[in-house]
Amino acid sequence: MIRLVIGGVPRCGTTLAASLLSAQAHTTFVTTYLKSFEALAESFGVQYDDLLDPSQRRAALLKVREEMLRLRHPILLRIDDFRTLGELHRRALEDLATAGDSLVGHKALLNPLRIERLLRSTDARVLILLRDPRDAAVSFWYRTGSSAESYIENWKEMSRYVCERPHPRLFVARFEDLVMNPAVALRAVWRDAGIAFRRPTSLTSMTDMRDRAQPWSANTAHTDVTRVLDPNAIERWRRTRWSPLVRYAGWACAAEMRQLGYAPDPDPFSTAEHRRFGVVRSTHRLATLLTRGSRHLIGALRRRVAPIAHDPGRTSPDDTPSP
Repeated sequence: MIRLVIGGVPRCGTTLAASLLSAQAHTTFVTTYLKSFEALAESFGVQYDDLLDPSQRRAALLKVREEMLRLRHPILLRIDDFRTLGELHRRALEDLATAGDSLVGHKALLNPLRIERLLRSTDARVLILLRDPRDAAVSFWYRTGSSAESYIENWKEMSRYVCERPHPRLFVARFEDLVMNPAVALRAVWRDAGIAFRRPTSLTSMTDMRDRAQPWSANTAHTDVTRVLDPNAIERWRRTRWSPLVRYAGWACAAEMRQLGYAPDPDPFSTAEHRRFGVVRSTHRLATLLTRGSRHLIGALRRRVAPIAHDPGRTSPDDTPSP
């Protein structure tokens, strides 16, 4: 049975891909994010194939079991059933699947470092979704109402990674191709899993991590689920092509867009736009570096200065601390 993890920058079609997969025969796919496995890898500071001690196995099983219970799926595993995080991932997904399945998987919050960890220390497949950054940035802005500079930098990082680091178990699909022809866009996935693609007439509702029914229209531009693959969400940026957000996304991601085959902006950027966008990007990058640097500095200071501790054996301010 093949394990597949779907990732990518948010608002790029991960939910659509997961729902398409879950609609196929001989496939079990969780259409929401499973966050526990990556959280455990980073909390323990381990790769998926590193041996876990008994306390780590116990903590890992509790966290994964809790997450699966939110999906109303109890995991019937014991701490002796796995030795590594990768084995726990495999056993948990096998427990989630049904008899006869050839593919099982879930979505995850991935970045290039997490993708490397999955590919290097497991035999899982990874599918990354990308979307025209102008449409993706606008969708992110409408979804969150927050600034998109960090989002655009994350998009650039992900697109550069998948273009420069090919891997036999790393599949890449563009959202636009997925909408227009999912049989072709995910051809490598279908072939790898031995699945004959079946185009669904509609997609079922998804369930979020709070175990609350959530209609598909709550997370997609395709509000009519009977026409879920209608191309109304492709190149929406053209309708507002003079928006500063659309212009900035096209300016910042121009090189990556060429690599991925996206059409360049039809209107050249003015000198004022180049100047303004350059200042915005430089300021954002500087702020990011300062934020990261301050976190590292605070951490280093806290490690260097001993915290205040209770010492009932001390008899005066100058007394040597008790061992």
